[in-house]
Amino acid sequence: MIKMVVKFIGSIRLFFTAEKWKTHDYTNRRLGHDFYHEGNHWSGLLKIGGWGDGLNVGDYLILPNGKQTTRYQILKIKYDKHVNSQWYGFAVFAPRRS
Repeated sequence: MIKMVVKFIGSIRLFFTAEKWKTHDYTNRRLGHDFYHEGNHWSGLLKIGGWGDGLNVGDYLILPNGKQTTRYQILKIKYDKHVNSQWYGFAVFAPRRS
């Protein structure tokens, strides 16, 4: 099921362009700018949540992955109406282009 979702999402991402979307670096975790996730980096799809402003569908997240970083693209995001700047949603692995 997850492989089908990732494949479907990959085909949808074809219309996304890097110039159109912002990149948010979450490698420097701090109060008010942090994240958590369920799942692992190997599945390609993360259920993710965190704190910070300005994230939108299509934007990229740079997340720590051991000593390296990994880029994900936000598929769905919703801000919590009760907690300032808290969000949750889904992101998919988005390899960097050279």
